[in-house]
Amino acid sequence: MVDYLIQISLFSLSVFCLFRIAEIVGFARKSVISIACLYGFLPFSIGFLNYTLTEGITPALLIFAVYFFTKAFSDLKNPVFSSNYFWAAIVFSFLILVRPIMLFFLIPLVILLFMKRHKNGLRNVIIFT
Repeated sequence: MVDYLIQISLFSLSVFCLFRIAEIVGFARKSVISIACLYGFLPFSIGFLNYTLTEGITPALLIFAVYFFTKAFSDLKNPVFSSNYFWAAIVFSFLILVRPIMLFFLIPLVILLFMKRHKNGLRNVIIFT
């Protein structure tokens, strides 16, 4: 019962983080709400929450890592030394421990680190990765 509650809370937080990612990237308000609702209500994304498997927490950890990377990219005060890079690395490390195949998602994120920080450029790269 406790593991089910933890998975539900992780999923709920991941829906909120996906909402925030879409806001930071610059989508319109209706699009942001529809993206979060689609992820939150599709049976494909909530189907594995009843099982104690890695499939239940892997999407949440991936969304958390992308959220912290996106937040670090959009940090205008201190773009190089943001604490969000640290949290993204911690979450991404947990993700690799849970599902080692997710190591391949590191390649587009490293490419993002070297890209320009323009708002439209960030949105286009996130859409196509």
